[in-house]
This record gives sequence, C-alpha cells and structure tokens, in this order.
Amino acid sequence: MKTQERKLLADKIVAAIPPNQNVVPYLMSILGIARESIYRRIRGEVPFTMDEMEILARELNLSIDEMLGGNVGRKLIFQLGSDITASAEETFINMYKLLYGAPIFSESTEQREILISLNKLYPVFYPGNKALFKFFYYEWVHQIQDAPLDFRYSDIEVPFNVLDMHDRVRWDVLYNSDITLISERDMVVNTLRKLSYLYKMRLITLDELHEIKRDIENIINELEVLLAKGVHKNGSFNFYLSEFNIPQNSIYVSVGQETSSFFWIDPANMMFTSDTHLCKMHRRWLHSLKKFSSSIASSNQAMRADFFANQRNRLEQIGNE
Repeated sequence: MKTQERKLLADKIVAAIPPNQNVVPYLMSILGIARESIYRRIRGEVPFTMDEMEILARELNLSIDEMLGGNVGRKLIFQLGSDITASAEETFINMYKLLYGAPIFSESTEQREILISLNKLYPVFYPGNKALFKFFYYEWVHQIQDAPLDFRYSDIEVPFNVLDMHDRVRWDVLYNSDITLISERDMVVNTLRKLSYLYKMRLITLDELHEIKRDIENIINELEVLLAKGVHKNGSFNFYLSEFNIPQNSIYVSVGQETSSFFWIDPANMMFTSDTHLCKMHRRWLHSLKKFSSSIASSNQAMRADFFANQRNRLEQIGNE
C-alpha cells in the first residue's frame, strides 16, 4: 500500500472517531500502541495492520471494505456478523449494526434498489412480531453459545439492548426503495421444520407454538396484501417464486453510488462486503434467478392464491401432526 493510500485510510479512520474523543489517545487506548506509532500511522508513513483494522472496524462500526476502498488487489474482504469469542447478545447487536448501519437503512433521499433471495423467514425483517422475534433470538443463542440440548424457548429472555435496537430501526426508510424479493415456493417450510422439531422435543410448549404461529400468519397476511398491490409508499415491490431451491439468503443494496451485499449461511452467520466487483456479481446472480421464477406481485392471481394457500396449509399442520 502506497503512502497516499495509507494516508487516505488513516483519514477515513480519523473521520469515524466520535467527535468527543481526542484522536491520538483514543487510538492508543484501543490499539495498545505507543503515541509515536499512532502519529506515524495517521501520517501514512506506516500501514495499519490487518489486526488493527479489525479492531477499528468493530469499535467504529466501519466496514474493512470501505476502509480500503472496496478493493484490495484481488482479495475480497468480508466483515463477519458474529464473533466466536463474544456472547450471543454482543454478536446479535453487532449483526444489527452491520445490517441497519449500512446503505439499506440509510436516511438518504436517493432512490435505492434492494434485491433479496430468500429460502426461509427471517423475523429480523418483521417488526412487531414479538414471539417470532424471540424464537429467532432463541435460535441465535443455540448457535452462538452452544446451549445444552434441553435449553427451552421459555428459558430465553431477550436482552433489553436487543429489543431496544430492534424497536429503534427506521423501517419507514425502506419505502424509498424498489424492492425485488425472490423466494422459494415453500417460503415458511424451513422455519416450520425447525419449529416442529423443537415442539416434538418439548422445548417449546403448545401455547408458545401457537404464539409463534400467529406471528408467522401475520407476516403471511401482510405479504399477501402487499403483493396484491405490487407497490408500497414510494417504490415498487416485486415478488418472484423460484422454480428451483435457493441456496443462499442474501441482500443486495444500491443507494446512489454505494453498494453492499449481505450473505447468510444461517441466522448467526452473516457476512457483509462493499467490494464493488463482488456486489456487481451478486446483483447479476440475483437477476439471473428471475429467469427461472414467476412474478406474483399485482399479477398472476391464481398462482399467488395457490402460494398463500400452501403457506397457510403448512402452517396449520404444525402442532397437529
């Protein structure tokens, strides 16, 4: 990395430091290096190490991609949504900061494009469904904290910090977006399969099961109304049913000149990048999915009716086996 590039990186880091902090002492305290070493990094004389950039990315809520200009030679840089050394609460909040601090939820008035591939419900996108959101966090704890097999849904208490962050998300900014969602034909089946298993293992009671099912039904009902219109407040809403299984839950976001891509392996394993080349490839892949999909937003009424009837039928079966 050349001196000019190192100086540009240092300027980005300094700009992200809270204004009430003195830059040099702040960097000394979180990086654990001497004053003169900090000055040399700020002047661009020596580079920040990758370990130092990872620390700064966490502390300052920055993407390493953005810090490095979105392209580091031929390497692609991802920021992870989880940290193996952190608690479920810490990693969940970090995931929220990555997702809702990115362009997808920026308050920019520029029109944005959002493309989503979906093979299961992600309650993190649906405010107001408290039982389903709690179930989502319950799954998260099982994955992050290696909870015992007999850890019950009733044992979990969603931390205030997590609930508060979810409640403060500005969902209305999505109304400035043109949204395209490409879903598997059995959108709820993966969520319901896990829910059914946990119920059979007596980790979820019948009453708790009904609460979660009601939240899923609310989402189905809201989605059906939205698809009948095909638009929301200030943008279009396109919904496609894929003919094939979708291997990856993902989101591509474009706001002005900024692009971001998010990939989920499972709820607790999210990766984020703003690498320009990868984002373009991701967008191209998402658009290719539409070639083998059928649109059911504001059209294809018979297929849309069959889709929602199938989701409700699968939902009804859970707990009645």
